[in-house]
Amino acid sequence: MQLKTNTMKKLLTLLVVLFITAPAYAQDLNDTNDGLTHVVNVELSQDEIYAKVNEWLAETYNSLPDVLKLDSKSKVMVKGIMNFDFKKGNISLAMSANHTLSISIRDNKFKADLSIGDLKSKSLGTIHTLEKMGGFGLGYVKKTKEEFKEHLINNLKEAYTGKKLEKKIKKYVTDRIDNRWADYEANYLHLENKTVGMLKSLETKITAKDDW
Repeated sequence: MQLKTNTMKKLLTLLVVLFITAPAYAQDLNDTNDGLTHVVNVELSQDEIYAKVNEWLAETYNSLPDVLKLDSKSKVMVKGIMNFDFKKGNISLAMSANHTLSISIRDNKFKADLSIGDLKSKSLGTIHTLEKMGGFGLGYVKKTKEEFKEHLINNLKEAYTGKKLEKKIKKYVTDRIDNRWADYEANYLHLENKTVGMLKSLETKITAKDDW
């Protein structure tokens, strides 16, 4: 009953909040280029798991009929919107992203797959892939500080060359790396709480004993 970790070649997409401890799950993510997967073993029948899944969906989504795309005892799928507030310096950007949650159900086991699409910035009115947003560089797996720095430099290389590139790297990376790294860490934790928090919320609902 763990979220397992695989090494990613490259993230192209992003990435009910529970009060979870970030390091506890950061190393347990089963990540692919498409999203997160959580497989849980539980001593319940398929019918019992299905019933709890539906309870959780009703509690989590305000307009369940609008987001429910597939509903069977073996598989349930919803497509909704997840909201984010990301920090960049003194600016806070309100964003939203479409997400798909697919829950496969068997006797004594269920698997939840969560994927998040491009982010829409309400203030900028544009669509971004989170991984490509220079100031964020977020994905499903947290970067090291050196990996984040490399991400920033690579973004600048797409627009500049030569002496101009050197000046931009010094101004926007070298001289500001500590502040940008602090933003990154805060934004990653927020992203993790949203994504991993959703999967853990589902697990908690299904594995909780009905003592009443």
